[in-house]
Amino acid sequence: GPVAILAQAILAQVSRLALLALAPCADHSPGPIPMITTPVGAASAEAGSIGLDEDPTVCMCALRSRHGTRLFASRHLLLSLCISLNAIAASGDEGVGSPQLPRHHDPLAPDREVCSRSASDPGWARLCGWLEDHCRASGMENVFAGSFSHGGASVRGVGVTKAFARHDLVICLPKTCWMTPGVESERIRNLTTDEAGALLPGCGSDEQLALHIAEEAAKGDASEWAPYFAIMPQDVDYAAFHPSYLKHESIPGHTNYWDGWMVGLPRCYEHYKGRAGDAALPFNKIYLAMVWLITRRYGDVSMVPLADMANTEPDALLNVAAAYNDTAMSNFCLHAKRDMAEGEEILVDYGGSSHHPLMMFGLYGFAFSPGDHAAMGQENGVSKAEACSGLTPEEVAIWPDDDDPLMRNYRRFAATHCSNITEDASPNARLDRLENDLRETKASLHEADELARRYKTIIAATIAVGLCLLWFSAMYYLLPLTAGHTEVAFAEKKNDGDAVGNADADAADSAKLGEPAVPGGDNTLRRRAK
Repeated sequence: GPVAILAQAILAQVSRLALLALAPCADHSPGPIPMITTPVGAASAEAGSIGLDEDPTVCMCALRSRHGTRLFASRHLLLSLCISLNAIAASGDEGVGSPQLPRHHDPLAPDREVCSRSASDPGWARLCGWLEDHCRASGMENVFAGSFSHGGASVRGVGVTKAFARHDLVICLPKTCWMTPGVESERIRNLTTDEAGALLPGCGSDEQLALHIAEEAAKGDASEWAPYFAIMPQDVDYAAFHPSYLKHESIPGHTNYWDGWMVGLPRCYEHYKGRAGDAALPFNKIYLAMVWLITRRYGDVSMVPLADMANTEPDALLNVAAAYNDTAMSNFCLHAKRDMAEGEEILVDYGGSSHHPLMMFGLYGFAFSPGDHAAMGQENGVSKAEACSGLTPEEVAIWPDDDDPLMRNYRRFAATHCSNITEDASPNARLDRLENDLRETKASLHEADELARRYKTIIAATIAVGLCLLWFSAMYYLLPLTAGHTEVAFAEKKNDGDAVGNADADAADSAKLGEPAVPGGDNTLRRRAK
């Protein structure tokens, strides 16, 4: 029927749109946004200066707070600066950020301090006190901030204060402490939706949350989230190593995923600025908040203080995993994946094995050795040669020499992951890949058509059953009405017959008595009286 045909057409279009969404990207288009179910690159260092030695193989990692206190940088700032910028100049096959890379000692790596409001570092003590009072977090006594060895370097991170057995909960943070979609202020919702409550063009849940985060951070100590925002890296820190702040024209556009991830933010910001007027924050504050959100989120939970301070390593070294410990999924926890020893560093999965190196580098500003990642280009459905377009040794050689630390980071990534691409760069290899993609696409289309046919059969059967039920319902209600009309007609006919009979009887009686019958009159009483 028409409904089944329409349903089949809709299913066919949906399946084709899904295939397009997974299709390889164009040479200069941003890659698809990955489905991130693990914390993706977090750092916790207040804005300050980053001291980098002129020798690109030396990293001082001197992150200092404006208040002169030691703060606890993890993930991006120290793991990225001390790993990525400390790549070996002479070694082209060592992975950027792999444990084998020589990393220099972090002069600001803290001593072991349990997460407590009585900690000696003011920033750490303030954060831990806030986690206890505002978040009602549990397990903080199980966590300490300290320095850990990564390839010979001392890097800041968080560890466990006691031994844990497999599946034991290390820390838990309830939903009140998640910076997640839905916590936006009424002001942000009003600035990003129309009169009917629909989101304005360019504004999605991430854009709304980024605006909310930026406005909360701008409140300073007046914000209830101030202890958390106080340890966040600032744009000057990211600009030293992170691809989200890439502005160099020498880097090919297709390697910068941030153009795609940020595509809606400028448009949403225009709506926000137009409605907020002078009260609107500058765009760079909103952009920074979006970088925080994308690089620190745990899937749908998004930003979780303390949990997002853990570092990462290749899969074989990971020791904790994220989980809920209640059926309402309102308490986010890190639990031990294996037995953990006292003093061991907490290492969470950033998705290293599922991301190819360029995706990992784009998200966090560092990548592991090639063997610790998916094949280069795999997430985009392209070859290594295509993924490394613009990053080959010959192309990197013509980049202008400058002292930009972010460019040095790109150079080292290119030398590690894009120096050997001849094995799949031939036209025949490319043709084979295209033919394989075509076969897979045809197979997917065939499966979609089969599914559409099944749905067509189900819909047709449903319509037939519905029509039958409609017919039986009609009969159920119409037959009694028809029967009622028949009985009334029969009764009326019977009454007419009785009336005629009475009239004939009256006429006969009147004739016997010699009296005229009264036409239309009632002679019954007279007849009975006689």
